[in-house]
Amino acid sequence: MKRGWIPTLLTLLLAGSVVQAGGEIYGTIHTSEGRTLTGPIRWDTNENFWDDHLDATKRERIEREEDGFQISIFGLKLGGGDSYISHSFSISFGHLKSIERLQHREARVTLKSGEQFDVRADSSDLGHGMRGLIIDDAKEGRVELNWSSFDKVEFKQSPGGKRDAERLYGTVDSDAGEFSGFIVWDRDESMLEDILDGEDERGRDHEVPFRDIAEIERLGSGASRVTLRSGDSMVLDGTNDVAHGHRGVGVTVSNLSVLDFNWRDVRKVSFSEAPASPRYEGFDGGRKLSGTVHTRDGATHRGEIIWDRDETYTWENLDGDVDDLDYSIPFSSVESVKPLDSRSSEVKLRNGKTLTMSGSNDVDSDNMGLVVTAKDGTVTELTWADLRLVEFD
Repeated sequence: MKRGWIPTLLTLLLAGSVVQAGGEIYGTIHTSEGRTLTGPIRWDTNENFWDDHLDATKRERIEREEDGFQISIFGLKLGGGDSYISHSFSISFGHLKSIERLQHREARVTLKSGEQFDVRADSSDLGHGMRGLIIDDAKEGRVELNWSSFDKVEFKQSPGGKRDAERLYGTVDSDAGEFSGFIVWDRDESMLEDILDGEDERGRDHEVPFRDIAEIERLGSGASRVTLRSGDSMVLDGTNDVAHGHRGVGVTVSNLSVLDFNWRDVRKVSFSEAPASPRYEGFDGGRKLSGTVHTRDGATHRGEIIWDRDETYTWENLDGDVDDLDYSIPFSSVESVKPLDSRSSEVKLRNGKTLTMSGSNDVDSDNMGLVVTAKDGTVTELTWADLRLVEFD
């Protein structure tokens, strides 16, 4: 179950070339006043690329029984009063075909696979709290819209011919080690054109483009040393970009996982040239989770899997901590999960890495169990204590 803002994984240096076309979110926006705009899209100020995530809440309507007291969803008994059950919903934009605005906080999301979900805002990605929707239309130029000013966004691969906007990329030196990937700074800045704000020791305000910054070093919680590519440096404080209130550093690595650093755990960040971002055609829209579940009593169950009675698709995330870092790993990258004890699991990834994860009901005894549906329709419900090993297709 998702626990952080986006939502994490080990150092996997991204192979590729310099910035090329095709990595930016691109599509057509149908506005509420009847205009049609097509071009690169910037969603909520910090989602710009296909591997960025749309975060929301997925609501499932509960059909009450006549007595109104108890219903069953995937074998989970629920009682009295509630007409909806909610789950976290976090998906890379590359898996999406469209987003249709429904109400002031709700949207209908259609995946490439044809699956549809009605989702509800739980962050600034949807609803009136959305910080803006920006599109660079070929005829009208840059157009800024708010939540109420569009009806639907249809996504597609860009036609090419134009280089992508330049993305923040670098290496985070942290208490847990060094990690490299695409950077989202303070949950907000993700592009070289974005601005770092701060105040120097003489009280003068500075607005520094990230493209001019070589390194940012945290000096305690109250200030940072900013070293420019020119070699000059300055100590800045007074804003959440460089001091108190900083909301953390996100690092997206090549398998689309995001590593979420608390500001207090960051020593410094060194910026470097970004490789190419994933393209739209590289995302398949996801499929149902399936695999083989081995239980402690020696039985084997094969079929579609509902994990923790929540996650059912390959684009959903397995969440947990590794060395006090928040990890959010798409199930498409997970080869197997082996419970170790009541607090942790061994997670083997398809790239050969093995992680010991804890700190989340996805990987500990707070897990609500698995539901396995065989090809013949047989449904088997398993508790966390039943599991010995789960191998995903």
